[in-house]
Amino acid sequence: MAPLAEEPVVIKHQIDSFIDTSLEQSLVELGVDKLVIVGAMAQACVQTITRSAVNKGYSCEVISDAIAAPSLPYGEHKFSGDQLVAANLLSLSFGGAKATTSTKWLKDNA
Repeated sequence: MAPLAEEPVVIKHQIDSFIDTSLEQSLVELGVDKLVIVGAMAQACVQTITRSAVNKGYSCEVISDAIAAPSLPYGEHKFSGDQLVAANLLSLSFGGAKATTSTKWLKDNA
């Protein structure tokens, strides 16, 4: 994938895509008030950008089958990537975000 010539490109160096980036300015300039969130590291970047965006007043939809997480241990527990994704989607649903699948999102937004 490559951005179109007129599309803004945001380069991030933090887990939160709003920190030290042009993201929020670009969203304001474009009149965006709803974000569709996809990506890796459900427990880090996806969780953080979604919570930050909701706190800033954006409506957020997280595409459940377009986020990922690695298998990770915590103490004596071992969590699969699927378990981490599910736990983060549950957490985000309590935080004001909506989870949906790519198929449903495309059907509703075609």
